[in-house]
Amino acid sequence: MAQNVGGQAVLEGVMMRGPRNWAVAVRKPDGEIAQVARSIDPLMARHWTLRLPVVRGVVALGESLAIGFRALSVSAIASLTSHVNRRVVTSSPHPQ
Repeated sequence: MAQNVGGQAVLEGVMMRGPRNWAVAVRKPDGEIAQVARSIDPLMARHWTLRLPVVRGVVALGESLAIGFRALSVSAIASLTSHVNRRVVTSSPHPQ
């Protein structure tokens, strides 16, 4: 039995999506792997009109774009927080 699983590259990691879940794994600058997993509540499962042929494609594209942007923001935040924390720790409180 084949499973519908896809994915995309994100900053320093990968996002994988299944029919009801998506997950992101990102390598932080210190080498640690951060991961986030979320469930999906598809619009097409809630309304029969959204399963019509042309509408179904537009809805699927919109859901994929939304999940892709969320995955990119998760990876950017994981990468950025490590850089910001390192800068705060290494910078002196008083400029010389």
